[in-house]
Amino acid sequence: MAKVISLFELSGSVGDATFCKNDFGVHMKMKGGPTAWQVKNLDRFARTRHNAAEWKRITAASKLARNAISSLLPSVKNMGLSSRMNGQFFSILRSDQLHDWGERVVSSGDLSTLTDFEFNGKLSLDDALPVNPAHCYSIAAGKVVVNIPAFRLRKKKGLPETATHYRMVSGVVWIDFEKKKYRLDKEVGELQAMGRAAGTAFNVEQVIPAATEQGCFWLLGIEFYTMVNEQPKLVKGGALRIMEWIGKTSPAEYAGVAPEVVEEGLPEKSLHTDTLSAMVEELDTVASVEMDVKTVDTTALVLEAFWEAVDAGGEFERSVRVLLPVKKCLTCSLPVATKT
Repeated sequence: MAKVISLFELSGSVGDATFCKNDFGVHMKMKGGPTAWQVKNLDRFARTRHNAAEWKRITAASKLARNAISSLLPSVKNMGLSSRMNGQFFSILRSDQLHDWGERVVSSGDLSTLTDFEFNGKLSLDDALPVNPAHCYSIAAGKVVVNIPAFRLRKKKGLPETATHYRMVSGVVWIDFEKKKYRLDKEVGELQAMGRAAGTAFNVEQVIPAATEQGCFWLLGIEFYTMVNEQPKLVKGGALRIMEWIGKTSPAEYAGVAPEVVEEGLPEKSLHTDTLSAMVEELDTVASVEMDVKTVDTTALVLEAFWEAVDAGGEFERSVRVLLPVKKCLTCSLPVATKT
């Protein structure tokens, strides 16, 4: 004889009710799980508490960074920005080698991980500009010099459809994640019309704040506008990128510092010639490297000597962009020192 089990055959969860089927038939059970007291006090949830504490620091640091550059964000703000920034700060926190799991902080991590971060995930700065911004700046001792030549910007795929004008923006932001303080130095270019006519060059110099434990970021971007009653109105869809992290790996901070007090840094192999030249001068001043910097190819010489030292004693991280005067390179007398 037939027996009615239910009017509807359900599977999965509806609210707090979960429907399941086993050898004894169809069952419905209420949602279970640990209580709040168990999560806060039992030893088996220690990792959960560690992860929750670190995630709280990650989201707080990400929000602080967005607040610090709030005047630069209206043109590039989008729904996925906070989640993408949280992911970047998660990587920064994981790079903290000073604290144990659950106690790691963003300020002790590798903040240069944010280098090349695009705030607009749909439009990068390279796609927005007809020139390569990586070739239009230099970081000297105490300042950032930007020299973007005049260019023609025509409407193309990816740019806001209603945009008729644009302007370049540059900002140096200092953030103290421990004290939750920040300071932004913003420079804005002239409003330029899009079309066949070339605009004016964007030439600015921004002072880098005094060396701090946190360092600072340099950002470069472009904002788009449309004219309403002959007044410019900002249009969403611009581009903004963190170009450089200027911190403990900056040549400005290490200039004139003895090798005994310089923390050992790990650069990447794509180095700028001017940075190498600056380090060569420092090598000649503070190190006992037996070579004549005036008669040899100093750039190739120092680079080869440095990488021999790195290969002999450690790994290197991708994000650090500056050749540091580490003790291994400064005090070594490698065979390469005799090459020409």
